[in-house]
Amino acid sequence: SLIVGATIYFFRRRRIDPGLIAQLESRDIVPAFDIALREATGWIFCGNRGRYLRSKVLPTLSMKHGTFSVDAILTNPTNVVACSKFAEHKSVTIAQDEPGSWVTERVQAEILSAIVVCAWFTRYPTLSIKLYLRESFSPIRLDSNLQTSFLTVENKRESCLRFRTGH
Repeated sequence: SLIVGATIYFFRRRRIDPGLIAQLESRDIVPAFDIALREATGWIFCGNRGRYLRSKVLPTLSMKHGTFSVDAILTNPTNVVACSKFAEHKSVTIAQDEPGSWVTERVQAEILSAIVVCAWFTRYPTLSIKLYLRESFSPIRLDSNLQTSFLTVENKRESCLRFRTGH
């Protein structure tokens, strides 16, 4: 009876709060990020070039009271293969908007600018920034304020998944 009870308990249906996971349409992503940034106790970014990280996350967290940890994982700008794959991906996904504008050198420059901005913001005693470089390209990005996480893709017209703590 103990084995049967444990099996039933393990395979029973669980109630999951539907608000813990949601698909957000592209127009709702930036407002959701802004809310997450206001509530942030830290930030984790795993992506390619860190545009939102350098333009919004670091400036916002540097102005807030308290101490914040920021972990950023970017594509290594010296890895030409990974950067060219990123440029190729961007060229395909946004070809009609910006034809020919994404090249390997632009990708490297954008990543380097994120690295420089991270270095600049280390002067703020309220920020603890850890920067990691990875040797691969992935079209999937992760942003998290440690309570809410977003999985987005390298295309601003695509929807994203939002996960809240407890899912």
